[in-house]
Amino acid sequence: MGKHTLTHLIPSGRPKCSTTDVQSMKDEGNSNLKISPINEYRSTWMTVYGGIRELRIVDGIIPGTHDSGMDKAANYSLYWESTQDESPYDQLMAGIRVLDLRVHFQHGLPVGHHRRFSLFHASDSGRSVQGDILLGINYFRNHKPAAGDPKKEIIILDFHEFKDFTDAAHRELIDIIKRDLGDLIIPPDKRDTVIKDLWAGPGRVVIAYNSARRDPTFWPGVNQRWSGKDYISTGDLKDFIDGVSREVKPWSELRSIQCHKITLFGTPDDFQDRIGEWFYSNDIIGSGAFIQKFFIINTDWASRGWYIDYCIHASFIKSHTYRDEHYILVNQSESFKLPNLFTHLRVELKDGYWTRELILPDPRPSTESFDVYIKTSAAYNVKIKMNGAAPGTADFTLTTNGSATIAFDSQTQQWTVITGRNAVNEEKKD
Repeated sequence: MGKHTLTHLIPSGRPKCSTTDVQSMKDEGNSNLKISPINEYRSTWMTVYGGIRELRIVDGIIPGTHDSGMDKAANYSLYWESTQDESPYDQLMAGIRVLDLRVHFQHGLPVGHHRRFSLFHASDSGRSVQGDILLGINYFRNHKPAAGDPKKEIIILDFHEFKDFTDAAHRELIDIIKRDLGDLIIPPDKRDTVIKDLWAGPGRVVIAYNSARRDPTFWPGVNQRWSGKDYISTGDLKDFIDGVSREVKPWSELRSIQCHKITLFGTPDDFQDRIGEWFYSNDIIGSGAFIQKFFIINTDWASRGWYIDYCIHASFIKSHTYRDEHYILVNQSESFKLPNLFTHLRVELKDGYWTRELILPDPRPSTESFDVYIKTSAAYNVKIKMNGAAPGTADFTLTTNGSATIAFDSQTQQWTVITGRNAVNEEKKD
């Protein structure tokens, strides 16, 4: 690895258990496969390795930490509440890109005090938003790695829980975040932009704010898929994770799987060996790996396992199939414009995930043709709008249980309806 022109990680090393996928590899004569990760450039992995840059942030397979501010290195952490070994800054240096933050407003401390917005779980850890998160990001962005560019790395701050907050406290915290990060904040209207295109602008940090009081430049909070049980067996937790793997994520949602459970002694459990077994990724299994069904993966004791490297590798694998065919469950909205990122786009509408007006993608900046398949089971009709339709092709409406296949010809630069069911044509307007 002397040269810094790497495209992706090639995990080597043997897994510690025999899962279905590992057994199938053995059946194919790959019993000597090794799956131990290479992590030479974790601190700048997004810019050193290929893969994640080809994806939208909401589609990346991204390593995160659970209760990121509750670490053993903190001055006041109680050992039984600690979920991490390292500080938030060191987590970023280790490759973590999503920090799960629970904030306690200390109204008794004066405005401007660095611990006025403290990080907590049951008790405060001694870490704070300003001193350990915002300042930590600044330190991280200015470190000098052997390869890659820390100033281009994308970070998600998930402000998930707020304790003792008032409306004024929310406004104060929002002002601090906006003042300290400035134009580093990636606004939500950039959520359909792939990471390599985000690099053309200043935005590097997503603020996911799990409150209706969030600023317009912030994103909704990460949908943390948690079992709802602290005391849960490893088998039952895996059953829950299996269930989440079958769920469909809405198009623009930030979603995480929470790999967390408590021991009988009341401390966060270290089961990184099992997490590594569940979420490993390698070139042989490729897009068939279990990890491909997930997005943000939050764990306790993140520095003790290999899942960070598996996320890096899995994003590389995902980037190679990402543009071929993609499924979208639309956001509930008055109008929803489809992206032009994909060759074959499959779109679903249903009650709760419906839009009044579905706008077909703009032409792609390439010579490729592409197609869109739309189906709806929603109670309300949806209007399909096409810019650049072929002669005789007009906008149309799909009614309940309707479907349509529409193709874009790159040569004629026109849309054509190939098939349609429960589709009502509208008169073409000049």
